[in-house]
Amino acid sequence: MKRYRAKKSSTPLLRVIGALCWTGCLAAWVVVLTQIAGQSAWVIDQVATLAPQLTLLGVIPLLLAVAGRRWICTTAIGLAVVMSLMLFVPGRAPSGGGDPGKIVTVLTMNTLGVNQTPERVVELIAWSNADVVVLVECSWRLWTLIQNDDRLAEQLPYGSGPAHPKEWSRVKLSKWPLRPIELEKDEHWDVMKWNYLFRRSHIVERPGGEFILGAFVVRSPRSSERWEEGNEQLEENCSVVREYLAPLGLPIVMGVDLNATPSSSRTDMLRKQAGLFRCKPWLLIRGTWPAQSPVWARVAIDDVVVSAGVRRTSWRTVERESGSDHVAVEVGLVLPADH
Repeated sequence: MKRYRAKKSSTPLLRVIGALCWTGCLAAWVVVLTQIAGQSAWVIDQVATLAPQLTLLGVIPLLLAVAGRRWICTTAIGLAVVMSLMLFVPGRAPSGGGDPGKIVTVLTMNTLGVNQTPERVVELIAWSNADVVVLVECSWRLWTLIQNDDRLAEQLPYGSGPAHPKEWSRVKLSKWPLRPIELEKDEHWDVMKWNYLFRRSHIVERPGGEFILGAFVVRSPRSSERWEEGNEQLEENCSVVREYLAPLGLPIVMGVDLNATPSSSRTDMLRKQAGLFRCKPWLLIRGTWPAQSPVWARVAIDDVVVSAGVRRTSWRTVERESGSDHVAVEVGLVLPADH
């Protein structure tokens, strides 16, 4: 007589777990595809912006699939998670150690133009002991407080900021002299005369090796129209870097508010169009906005970006109350001359 092996019965619970596993698998691959095709559409790029958090959530269906011994589903989800993590790597500055005496510490922050307590930002800067500070959306009131603070005058004696309240709200402070970069007028002057990077970039006269210091912020992608406008602003800034600043042959360091995370298409645009790389470590789940949220629930839209050859030694958010809806980022850098 033939002996038949009894088939395992599929209970409703097992069917639900199976459905959750395959739904999670589909979602994981959607996240991967949005990272690849983020620049094609606003909605796709918004999903890509949250790729780190969504990839972390992908571990849940992965564990369910393992527990249920659904090996095909386990493999598919695992591949999606690995590929998503691999897509985080391009566009990141390399990490590495360096002589502590040669590390350049950069503090960058969006200080919020309508900040009601700008004196807290002054305290944060004085506390940080950074070598270079870059502020975007700096109010005239804050700039006035900075100029009148004796501690900052001693700590960061060189600075560049708006000449009047209606000028660019960007501020750069440095312990080393700042030399304005005078770029020649050309056929693009009608456009570039309104670009902060073109008009207000500086060379930091650091004794161990000079470098270019800049700053910019692009529009928040709260709608498809704003997303497109922000991308156009980023493309213009990338062209300034590519055509005017990079040919100077110096390392480039910039404090930026991209209004986009490292997994969004804007990081890819920076790398391909300007040769600039974000300093945020690719496996660190820690964001900068909104400041009131837990660090893991924030999105990392503020960062320091650098040219090829600059290494990151450290990256951290400064968890101090400042009155801004962004938290500051402090980054340690090693310039090519100090490798």
